[in-house]
Amino acid sequence: VKDMADVVQQPGDYSFSYNTHVDGIMGFEVIKDVITEINFEKKKFIFYPKTLDINKRTPDNKKTFLNKLLPIGSGSLEMFAEAPSGKKLTLALDTGNSFYATTHKDVLERVGLWSPGKEAKYMTSAGVASGVVDAFYMKMPAMKIFNVPVAESHWDIIDLPSSSAEGDGTIGFGFLKNFNIVIDYERRRVWMDNFTGQVVNEAEGDIGIVATNNRKTKRTVIFKVSPDTPAAAAGIKEGDEVLSVDGKELIDVGYDRFKNLMRGKVGEKVKLAISRNGTLMRYELERKSLMNTTD
Repeated sequence: VKDMADVVQQPGDYSFSYNTHVDGIMGFEVIKDVITEINFEKKKFIFYPKTLDINKRTPDNKKTFLNKLLPIGSGSLEMFAEAPSGKKLTLALDTGNSFYATTHKDVLERVGLWSPGKEAKYMTSAGVASGVVDAFYMKMPAMKIFNVPVAESHWDIIDLPSSSAEGDGTIGFGFLKNFNIVIDYERRRVWMDNFTGQVVNEAEGDIGIVATNNRKTKRTVIFKVSPDTPAAAAGIKEGDEVLSVDGKELIDVGYDRFKNLMRGKVGEKVKLAISRNGTLMRYELERKSLMNTTD
């Protein structure tokens, strides 16, 4: 590979998010001129000669799917998802994001899945290119994602209008890990083989707090407590410092890692040691499903 540049950043949160060792993320630029298979089943990349034409393959639309890339996005792979209304969402295929799927509240309004003016419950935060923004979780109805029928799924919703005039969001690793994916960018085709037989994601439990590290004190400080959540019911407050989670001391733990520490199976309990103005308090909270539902 010639004339490539790399960006160095801390990989710790990558490894924690994916639950495996990760040294970094390889971007789209590396594969755009090569027919590439991302084989999650065997955990490897396979590079094919340009004589391979996946457009000649016949999908059964049950296990195998052939998608056409949309003629937008110079540095992304954009394809359609379809809401129950039949209206389309333009979503990027992005194995580099650990979540299942994300979109914006105004997109949900456009496709008939959210009423204008309706307030979301269980507000949390999400990290985007511009920083940390308000977000919420949502249980989605039966729909098609890249032509794949999905009976039910749970998405991250950004509580801000989309910053792109073309794209509506992203389909991430949580969905794509179930497929071996062959990408032919030149012919604008993507082949997907559902080797796991799974496409849905279980609703994760949470307790309703968001925190990040204070660079001066190296402590993890809570900056959001969502109403009607286990944390709010227990009396946890914004500004409280989280000293440990399940007995493990937190030192310089940032937003992404803390978010993953809080999430887990519904019904599981998490133990927190919290300092408020120098007073130590201990909590044991049960994770709940903090999901919004469609209209």
